[in-house]
Amino acid sequence: MIFDAGRYRLTFASDGEEALGLALLEPPRLVITELILDRLDGVSLGEQLKGHLSTNGVKVLVLTTSTAEWDQRRAWRAGVDGYITKPFSPAQLLQQAEELLEDEGYEPGRSRRMARDQGDCS
Repeated sequence: MIFDAGRYRLTFASDGEEALGLALLEPPRLVITELILDRLDGVSLGEQLKGHLSTNGVKVLVLTTSTAEWDQRRAWRAGVDGYITKPFSPAQLLQQAEELLEDEGYEPGRSRRMARDQGDCS
């Protein structure tokens, strides 16, 4: 509901391994992932995407309940492009996703923002 269906084409995966397979078949511009996933966690998914020639330009946004600094550092080291903790506001998620999609010149390690907002989604 956050993403306007007329503006975005959404694909959903049931776990990290399925998400990776779908991305390798047809690379998306952005992947939004939870850290805790079956078969391949979100950080490993990000690492795999960044490690494949066909998907290394895919933006990876982690949306998670984990506020642990260790998880955040692990995600940044894996090359994720954004990290939002739950609860979050729909506006915050949409804004960060749009910024990542507009930032074609993004380079991992440049300016990474961690975001946390007390919103109405969990």
